[in-house]
Amino acid sequence: MAVACGGCGRAVEVDPGYTPWCAACGWNLKPARPRAPDGAVGRIRVQLGRRLGRGLYEQLRRQTVERPVPGLATVAAVALAAAVYALTLFFAWLGIVTLTNLRGANFFGVLFGVLLLGLAWVMRPRLPALEDPVLRRHELPRLFALLERVARAVRAGPVHGVVITPEYNAGYSTAGWRRQRILFLGLPLFLALERQERVALLGHELGHSVNGDAGRKSFVVAAVTSGAQLFEVLEPDDLMPSEEGIVGLFKLPFRVVQLGMARAVLALLYAILLLLFRDGQRAEYYADALAARLAGRRAALALMERLHAGESVSRMTWLGETPDPIDAIVRKVRSMPAREIERIRRVERLEGSALDDSHPPTLYRIELLQSRPDRPPAVVLSDGESAAIDAELERFREPIGRRLVDEYLAAVGH
Repeated sequence: MAVACGGCGRAVEVDPGYTPWCAACGWNLKPARPRAPDGAVGRIRVQLGRRLGRGLYEQLRRQTVERPVPGLATVAAVALAAAVYALTLFFAWLGIVTLTNLRGANFFGVLFGVLLLGLAWVMRPRLPALEDPVLRRHELPRLFALLERVARAVRAGPVHGVVITPEYNAGYSTAGWRRQRILFLGLPLFLALERQERVALLGHELGHSVNGDAGRKSFVVAAVTSGAQLFEVLEPDDLMPSEEGIVGLFKLPFRVVQLGMARAVLALLYAILLLLFRDGQRAEYYADALAARLAGRRAALALMERLHAGESVSRMTWLGETPDPIDAIVRKVRSMPAREIERIRRVERLEGSALDDSHPPTLYRIELLQSRPDRPPAVVLSDGESAAIDAELERFREPIGRRLVDEYLAAVGH
């Protein structure tokens, strides 16, 4: 089957179920528009990546990728994060003082005090919440045995729990006041990976606990989240009020003050993220290096390819029609035709193409890994061990598959 290229007019071969694209002119190479970054923090990270990403890559290419050591920039970022907490306490204190020192019926005094307390409530520190069940070692002994091997190899603390999700992704975080180390494991992604690619994924994710990224520390994360919440509340939709006449004129100065406060908060967020940017990106490169050391360079590079295949998975409009969506995703990822694999590799090499706003451009990650010597993997997952983990995860196929279908139907309005 062939279609006419929308760029140069050549006949383009089409693999059913995959993106049509032109190898000659690059037409439709990346049909999906890049997803807009989430909120103010995402937008700042994208801006910093465009400004500073290339310079950091050129620097790291000439040296060994080491674990970032906190420096003056990190200390300054932590100090600014502390200022966010101080501002929260100041709002709470001033609100309480205002309300407790009112004399008589003072509408504006009450309004001002309640507003200050409301801002303090919006800025209250939040720790990541766990909505899905957290699975412990006795529930997934084979998977946890692999996690323990990986944790020892990267010198990380043990994983306390695993959350199985329907996402074609994975993540690592500390959660709750007890600071439990939690691995978020997307079932479609993990089952689609070959055995050493699984080691690379876990090595990268557990590497986040030892890669020296101050931006992932709870103290900083909660402060940035608080500042972002305050910015979203303060930022007016439009500077000019929609009302006409005296009402609009009355609202205008308040909008100006509101905008000024929002921009001040945004500047504070920008300063924190700017100070943390280089160490955060170094930490991602270091996590890549750990993944390659544990699983082998080929597996680490193949993992990036598999992750970028998530774009193809996201366009699987037939999800609601198959009895086993997990199996369908796994088969689609593992049996991709050569043309689709080549398209993904070209997408990876596009300037600025990245998995998300927290990761460096994939092109830089690939080139940095390829520039390093390839060594035998430190952790080898046998076929038998990989199959045993699959058997443990089998009971999650049906409930996760149902969630995938429900989310797909909700997205298309059914």
